Amino acid sequence: MRRFLPLLLIATAALAQSRGRAVMPPTPAGANTVSGTVSSISGSTIFIANGLISIDTTSAKFVGDDVTLGAFVTAALKSGDVAPNAPLAATVIMVAHIPQATLSGTVTSVDIVANKFTLLGRTINVTPETSFSGLLTLRRMTLADVFPSMLVAVEANVAGGALTARSVEVLTPLRIAPTRFTGFVKSIGPTQWPVGLGPAGSLAPDFLVAVDANTKIIGDPKVGDRVNVVGELTSTGFTALSITKVP
Repeated sequence: MRRFLPLLLIATAALAQSRGRAVMPPTPAGANTVSGTVSSISGSTIFIANGLISIDTTSAKFVGDDVTLGAFVTAALKSGDVAPNAPLAATVIMVAHIPQATLSGTVTSVDIVANKFTLLGRTINVTPETSFSGLLTLRRMTLADVFPSMLVAVEANVAGGALTARSVEVLTPLRIAPTRFTGFVKSIGPTQWPVGLGPAGSLAPDFLVAVDANTKIIGDPKVGDRVNVVGELTSTGFTALSITKVP
């Protein structure tokens, strides 16, 4: 994704998106510009206003996001007269994506296996294209870094009749950074699961993982299955927040 660079002042109307995305300041007096939502693309020609306006991008420099259907573009045009209904030759094109919905609030549940979470009573789907950001900046964040009770901001579009996250930003840190590890289920009890760091028969040590009514069991793991365990160290031992079967 191309990032915004302050190359020149463009845009008929101010369009700003928070958290480091493109910001379009007012246009210099006398400059020719056109802006709108991309309705179709044909080669180096962008169409807006349902095809009534065409923009020739052959010699244009792009700033901001990639051009896709539904993106909002603002083009600085070459000076001079234009023949009736001819494509408008652009010199610079700023691109920004305006989400169909933005939501912020506290996460109520997370389903890593199904790639979705619940926010404000709505199910938000996550895809490989979903970007995650926040306080965990030393490594790439994923849905596995999102937990119930976290405050997040989501930009979402509709795909297949469902809300799909374009970006998820974690606004608050974890109350306690959880401990996580991957192991193999040795047995399943009502209050404890022994989980080994190696499969059955290996010399790897086992950990006793306490489970309670708040532990989320995801993917229906059985004895011998490989699982991701997320939990907290307490005065009584290690208590699992979630145990997820590795597909």
